[in-house]
Amino acid sequence: MTTARLKSSEKSSLTLVKFKQEEPILEQQPSSLKEQRLREERRQEKLCEEERMKEVLLLIEGLARREKVAIKMIADRLYDVAKVNFVNKKISSRPLNKTLKAILGLPKPIAVQVAFMWFASNCPELITNWLQRKVNFKK
Repeated sequence: MTTARLKSSEKSSLTLVKFKQEEPILEQQPSSLKEQRLREERRQEKLCEEERMKEVLLLIEGLARREKVAIKMIADRLYDVAKVNFVNKKISSRPLNKTLKAILGLPKPIAVQVAFMWFASNCPELITNWLQRKVNFKK
């Protein structure tokens, strides 16, 4: 009621004062809203990243199952190379060297099967984690 008696110039100055007092409050609210939105956006991005990495893991596991023969062939070749290198490094006697190479060829099928089982159970997760580190650009 008292504002009705004031002059119009006084009313506008009162309004300006009120507006200036409320303005910092309005500025604080949007920044907190922005922070909340930013947190929510980051949380959504993190959930999406986790979901995508689970999909990558499933794809690599499927690849390991489908390519069982190729993985066993790789393990077979690696066993041959490791056998030769190990015997050459540890045994210098020529006749004993050849004999041990032949003997170490006997457990090869078992070693290849064990290598495949280890690969199938461990490598998909190892590869997925490695790939995730490659696409994360954090220091």
